[in-house]
Amino acid sequence: MNSYAADAATTTTVTPKASDEVLLNPGKGWILYGRAEWQDPKALAVGNSGYQRFEWAELEPSEGQFNWKPLD
Repeated sequence: MNSYAADAATTTTVTPKASDEVLLNPGKGWILYGRAEWQDPKALAVGNSGYQRFEWAELEPSEGQFNWKPLD
């Protein structure tokens, strides 16, 4: 038996209970996808990184005229 095999006498089965609460994972961080206004306030409280894609037409609605507000 290798050191990774579990002995039946020492195996513990854990069944998590369903919850709507935010699952905190300290030190691991959370990435939030999409706009901040789409996020649940609980998620915003624990998120440390955000990821969002933009269409170029949103940032340059007219040739040479830029709208940087979505990035701000």
